[in-house]
Amino acid sequence: MKAQLLQRIQDRSVVVGVVGLGYVGLPLAVAFGQAGVRVLGVDVDANKVARLSRGESYVPDVSDSQVAELVRRGSLSATTDYAVLHAADAVILCVPTPLRKTRDPDLSYIVNASESLMPHVRPGQLVVLESTTYPGTTEEVLEPQLRARGFRIGEDVFLAFSPERIDPGNRTFTVRNTPKVVGGATAACTEVAAALYGLAVERVVTVSSTRAAEMVKLLENTFRAVNIGLVNEVALMCARLGVDVWEVIDAAATKPYGFMKFTPGPGIGGHCLSGQEFVFIKDENGCRAIRLKDLVDELEAQPTRRLSTTDTLILAPKGLSTLSFDAQSRQTCFKPLQYVSRRAFRGRMLEVLTQDGRRLTVTDGHPMLIWRDGELVTRRAEALQPGDELPVPLGTSETPAGEIDLIAHLSESDIARARLENYARERSKRMPIRQHIHYDGFVTVKVRSITETAPVDVVYSLEVADTHTFVTSYGLLVHNCIPVDPLYLSWKLKALNYTARFIELADAINGQMPQHVVTLAAEALNEAGKPLYHANVLVLGAAYKPDVDDVRESPALDVMIELQRRHARVSYHDPHVPTLTLGAETLASTPLTADSLQAADCVIIITAHTTIDWALVAEHAQLVIDTRNALRGRAAKARVIKL
Repeated sequence: MKAQLLQRIQDRSVVVGVVGLGYVGLPLAVAFGQAGVRVLGVDVDANKVARLSRGESYVPDVSDSQVAELVRRGSLSATTDYAVLHAADAVILCVPTPLRKTRDPDLSYIVNASESLMPHVRPGQLVVLESTTYPGTTEEVLEPQLRARGFRIGEDVFLAFSPERIDPGNRTFTVRNTPKVVGGATAACTEVAAALYGLAVERVVTVSSTRAAEMVKLLENTFRAVNIGLVNEVALMCARLGVDVWEVIDAAATKPYGFMKFTPGPGIGGHCLSGQEFVFIKDENGCRAIRLKDLVDELEAQPTRRLSTTDTLILAPKGLSTLSFDAQSRQTCFKPLQYVSRRAFRGRMLEVLTQDGRRLTVTDGHPMLIWRDGELVTRRAEALQPGDELPVPLGTSETPAGEIDLIAHLSESDIARARLENYARERSKRMPIRQHIHYDGFVTVKVRSITETAPVDVVYSLEVADTHTFVTSYGLLVHNCIPVDPLYLSWKLKALNYTARFIELADAINGQMPQHVVTLAAEALNEAGKPLYHANVLVLGAAYKPDVDDVRESPALDVMIELQRRHARVSYHDPHVPTLTLGAETLASTPLTADSLQAADCVIIITAHTTIDWALVAEHAQLVIDTRNALRGRAAKARVIKL
């Protein structure tokens, strides 16, 4: 198998499938297409597929002409149907794992993509994961799925991890000239994956395992987070000393060795449950139901191993298990509770209501389990639709028989009595229990609606051993939120009695920058005789970096939400982001004109897009908080406050 696949790579008859045609996947697909390889692209977004089929690009780093030429030659095609991947010799997964600063990733994209791919994997294929994730994901998520289908890794199929290194908007370093790190599950897997990437990139760097390759990406992210944290603290110190931090950085950057330039900013650019949701805990005293908030409060008061940062608390309880469900054996079971977390949250909360009256309040991106086509698959809460079937595990010898809505159990402990009574009334109105669809080990209930609820300040999550699921209020089953990136690495090391002080300090500093920016605006307005309360504040730039439209990791969101919390009237301008959802409100980008600038009591520069008319800003703004030094060298009529 290996020899045949290597031969197809060598003679460029290999067919490459790319799953996820976004900022990472599309440039990679184009690079392979330009190398003379046929590429099959798959994306769940039908609009992206239609645009690519017309020869159009929606990614700034890829031109329409590049896509059109590859489509015309038959080198690139796109579809929403995973079945085409059966014809591919190699499949590369480039789906996102959204991150907010150093918080929780959403692994549901990886799970969804791998589950959709598995029915179409055949002997002789290479499967590569590129999505940023925690060390161990490839061997813990993809490898078991392949083995469950009878494949021998390194013999029948080949498995590898290669961390994506796409830098959107970077014209200097592209797919072609950025070295590619590759680590395989076996030596044969590494050899095949390295040969494949050698067609599209100039240099391939191999490491000993998938776990090592995953750690490479974490090191790169940690390096960035720590250095941004350092320079943000320098900015705070310079402000106290009356020194221009930008002047200091530019002068230091003239040193030809031993210094790498990082610049300060408003922050560096998760998913959990409401604290009112229940989980089912077992310890030496037996099984009990408890609210997530009460569980964290209870553990926090005990001598429990913990990691605490500016707005995140992670606890590692001992001797606790939580009610879970094993998707493979379809058995309800208690599994060790590894971590419990509480963190600040500034996003959307959704209430999922089933046809029989069950309710669950989660963040919009929380991975939910649904029953589809004979399999349990994961979907983000915001992607749920009415009619989707949610699994409800059946009971164990340690819990009441039948469905685990645990009404009797909860009533005994004087918890949520009124809520449970309301649930019972709703269920009797909408769907008698006999109408539920029964499977081996669980029943399913259909989603009735998904609605946005009032925002909350903090959210809660669990990490469960082995099964990575836990049973919540009314028996509804949800997936883990697994913390990774620098904060995850810090926590793992702390569990080994090692404190990653640099990572924790960087997280604390970076986490306070959005509030620092708003404080600068409030103080500057006060000096001008205006309160921040009801002030008109125009934020320039919503994307997380210049000249892209991606807002998922943008500190602009935190700044805007903090401004709203302090009752400012917030608007924004971003040529790449026409609309923006902020909590329960959807904003439209304000045209940047002399009138809109003059109408703003304060302008805060968050993202320095090259297409923004900075001369216009300097000419007409009254007060500017410049977090990116965008007005450098311009004679501004406004008062300009630098970070």
